[in-house]
Amino acid sequence: MVYILIILMLTQNIYTICADIRVKTGQQIVANLFEGYSPVVKPRLNLSEPVDINLTLHFTSLREIDERLQTMTFIGWIELSWIDEFLILKDGVKSVQLPKSTIWYPDVALFNSIDDPLHISDGEHIVLLEDGRVVWFPGRQYSVICRIDIRRFPFDTQKCQIRLGSWQTPVWVQRIVDTGDSLSDLGYEENGEWEIIDRITQPEYNSNFRISYVIYEIHFRRLCLYPVINTLLPVILLSFLNTLVFLLPANSGEKMTMCISVLLSFTVFLTVFNDMMPQISTTISYLSIYLCVQLAMSGLAVMESIYIWRVNYREKNETIENVHAGSKYNGILLPNPAEGFMFNTQDSSLGEDSIGQLDCTANHIGYISNNNIDDKRASPKRLSLPRFKQTYYITAEGSGRHC
Repeated sequence: MVYILIILMLTQNIYTICADIRVKTGQQIVANLFEGYSPVVKPRLNLSEPVDINLTLHFTSLREIDERLQTMTFIGWIELSWIDEFLILKDGVKSVQLPKSTIWYPDVALFNSIDDPLHISDGEHIVLLEDGRVVWFPGRQYSVICRIDIRRFPFDTQKCQIRLGSWQTPVWVQRIVDTGDSLSDLGYEENGEWEIIDRITQPEYNSNFRISYVIYEIHFRRLCLYPVINTLLPVILLSFLNTLVFLLPANSGEKMTMCISVLLSFTVFLTVFNDMMPQISTTISYLSIYLCVQLAMSGLAVMESIYIWRVNYREKNETIENVHAGSKYNGILLPNPAEGFMFNTQDSSLGEDSIGQLDCTANHIGYISNNNIDDKRASPKRLSLPRFKQTYYITAEGSGRHC
C-alpha cells in the first residue's frame, strides 16, 4: 500500500509539472507572437495591398418599427473576418482569444445609427486562428433611422436600410466585402406586426471620401388584421352614422345628441391616430385625411340639425299662436281643431245653460277648467285605434264634462 501511494503522488506531480510547462509554453508563444507587433500598422507584408474585410450581417429579430420616431430597432450580430499576416500561430496552438485593443482590427461603423455609429459591439475580445485569420463577432440591439411612408396605412410596406462600412479608413487600407450570406432566414425570429418580403444587399463605394460600405435593404409588410379591426372598421361605422343622423325626426331630442356623439367619436379617433403617426409634412396618411373630412361633415351635420330644429320650433310656435288666437269663445280658450277636437255652437239641443258642444274624435284627453281647456297627450305616438266620438257640454260658467 505504501508503494502504491508513493506511485500515485509521483504521477500527480508529473501531470502538474507538464501542465505548468504547457501554460508557460502558451504564454511564451503569445509573447513571441507579439514581439515587435504594432496594432496601428496595417497587417500586410506588402503595404500596397489592402486588407479585405469579409462582412456578414445576421438579422435575428425585429423589435420595433416606430412610425412616430421614424426608427427601426432590431437585434443582430456582425461577423467580420480578415487575415493578419503578422500573427501566425505555431507549435500546434489552434486559436487564441485576445483583447481587441492588442491587435489591428477594422474601422467599421453603422452609418445610419441613432446612437454612436462606431459603437457596434459591447464585447472586447477577438479570436485569432492558427492560419492568421482573425474573427470578430460584434453584436447587440441596434436602432437605425428608417424613413416611413404612411400614406397607405394600414396596408403599407416599408423599406429600411442598414449601412455598414468604413468610417474613415480609405480603400487602400481596408476594403469591405460582403460574403453573400447576409440576412439569411437562419435564426430569424418572426415579428407579430411586420413580415419580411424581400432582402437586398448592395455594395457601395464613396468616391468623395474613398471609403467602401455595404447597404442592406429590408422590405417589410404590415400585418393588417389588428389595425383593420381596431381602427378602420370603427371609422367606417361612424361614417355611416354620420348620414343616418338625418333619418331621425326634426322634433326628436335625440337627433342633436347623436350628432354630437358622432362628432366627439371622430375627434377621439383622430387624436389617437395622430399620436401614432409621425409629425412630418412629407407624407400624410389617406386615413388621416378621411378622418378630417368625416370630422368636418359631422360638424356640418350638427349645424344643420341646429338649424332644422330652430326652424321647426319657430313654425310650431307660430301655428299654435294662430290657432289659439281664433279658438276663444266668450273668453274661453278652446282646444286646437287641428288636433281632432270640433267645437259646435249651433246645436240647440244642449240646453239654455250650454254655449257649445266639443267633439273628441282623436286619441287625446281634454278637460275644461274655469277658463281654459287643456290638451294633454298620453303619448306622442299615433296609435292605430278606431276613431270614436264623445261629447261634453260647455256651460256659461266654464264647467263641463271630461271626454
